[in-house]
Amino acid sequence: MSVKKSSAKKLVFSADIASGLQGCNFAISPCVDSIRYNNRYNKVKFPFWAFSSNGEFGREWIREEQYRQETERIISLAKRPGGLDFFANRLRNSIKQSEKIKEIVWRLLPTLKNLSQTKLLSAYERFIKKYNYYFGLGVLTFVYESVLSEKFLELLVKNGRSIDSLESILKSSYRSFMFQSEEGLKAIKKEKNIIEKNFLIDQYITDFYYIKTDYHQGPIVDRRYVLNRLKSRHASNGRPIKKNKIRLSSEEGRLAELLKLTEGLRDCRKKINLVGLYGLFRFLDEVSRRTPVPLKIARRAFWFEYRDLISHPLAMIKTLKKRRLANLIYDRGDCYYLDYQALKERRAVNRELILRGVPASAGLRRGRIKLVLSRADFSKLKKGDILATTMTRPEFLPIMKRAGAVITEEGGITSHAAIVARELKIACIVGLKNLTRVVKDNYLVEVDADHGQIKILNK
Repeated sequence: MSVKKSSAKKLVFSADIASGLQGCNFAISPCVDSIRYNNRYNKVKFPFWAFSSNGEFGREWIREEQYRQETERIISLAKRPGGLDFFANRLRNSIKQSEKIKEIVWRLLPTLKNLSQTKLLSAYERFIKKYNYYFGLGVLTFVYESVLSEKFLELLVKNGRSIDSLESILKSSYRSFMFQSEEGLKAIKKEKNIIEKNFLIDQYITDFYYIKTDYHQGPIVDRRYVLNRLKSRHASNGRPIKKNKIRLSSEEGRLAELLKLTEGLRDCRKKINLVGLYGLFRFLDEVSRRTPVPLKIARRAFWFEYRDLISHPLAMIKTLKKRRLANLIYDRGDCYYLDYQALKERRAVNRELILRGVPASAGLRRGRIKLVLSRADFSKLKKGDILATTMTRPEFLPIMKRAGAVITEEGGITSHAAIVARELKIACIVGLKNLTRVVKDNYLVEVDADHGQIKILNK
């Protein structure tokens, strides 16, 4: 691995901010090495990726024109005979890998407290290598999903189709881990026999112990969590997805198949991501248990500094207390982990009254914005409010059910937000660049998800 840390000569990289993300350095920094694995083994290549953070919240950076060029290459590949085989094979492997790492983490974590320091460090090195590799093989959809969604929708509109047709066109037999989680909770709630109910709860915890995890924290899923979810769980307010057959052109059919495969790949990527992050946070717990390094400080470390956290805690405390900023960068084969502001925005933020993104679920809705960047913001959103966020994750499902519309900075028409919004029959627009930098709580907006635009009516 080519790792470049801070040096006397401060490097500066020019790029475009793509979206925001709450998370700590220790959880986000492995993404850089995962991208390196992707570029080594996958046909889809990351041109440039970066993340700048204050330790709690940060921004993803890309060079948009390079991602568009890579997407055009992927579309050309998909249109060739056999061009979709790579994505189908990658999905089959990703499903296996997501289950494999879930089993690895579930079996490994109960042993951590009993390991010697030497064995703990060896266990961490084996784990992080496996996680970075598996996550890297699945992270490819980030490169092309948003632009591919735009291109596909342009083609549908050109051929006279409506946004409403997406749910029929993209419907597949793939069952996401989020769907499986909801089905598991449904079965528990339905069961009347107390012995069988307790068995189902234990099985749910085994299957979905990672479900609350994100880049910011990895809470333990226990019986109390499951019982609380059962109390707050409501049936979907959406209608069954239409099953009417739509005859697609050859070009539409190819891109639709690529998007269906992308949905599965994205879901596997997210599952591997959450499982891996859960493991990372449990290893970090061992740092705070075995050393004087406070957990809040340890979270500022980069993933490859784990050995130093355990072996040289006092020196790391001194280093990490000074680390107020982190810039994580992948550029042309090199991985940079810098503790200063190394990223410079190429374009001014669009602060016009109309924002444009990718329509993902049809509808027209007026309402007040509620900016939701973490679980701490969930209580702000009241029924009918417009949920504005960087991207939705599994824990967002309960509040999405009370939202009037969902708008996100990241993603395409196969993202979590898009799929759930179509199921719930609520308006949704994704891929709204810099959304969370432009809108504020209580802005009155009109969400026109038929045309992919948001009009700010009153600030």
